[in-house]
Amino acid sequence: MEHSTRYAFMGSMRLAQDCGVSDAAICRLLSGYGSPSYAMIVRLTQAFEKEFKQAIDPRDVAAIDGAFITSTVCEVVGCKGCTPQAAWNDDNTLKPEYVRTASQPRKTWP
Repeated sequence: MEHSTRYAFMGSMRLAQDCGVSDAAICRLLSGYGSPSYAMIVRLTQAFEKEFKQAIDPRDVAAIDGAFITSTVCEVVGCKGCTPQAAWNDDNTLKPEYVRTASQPRKTWP
């Protein structure tokens, strides 16, 4: 959800609305109380596919055996390295103010 502008603010409420479930159901899921049903995984996957405009494997939304099939969320959603979309120029180069040198700590984004 952190890789989405839609879910960055009031994310659980918006995700619940997009999935057609209660906000409480999403809050319980995000808090780790219980396991999602297959129907919930499908709804989550569909909501994320709509938001990120690409196909997402449901096995990258919920790991049944404790392991996801893709190593990072960035790879799943097409993130360019955990920097905000506004940090990139039209030609896919990073704007100077977001470039870090070896002496600078890595910027983190909520």
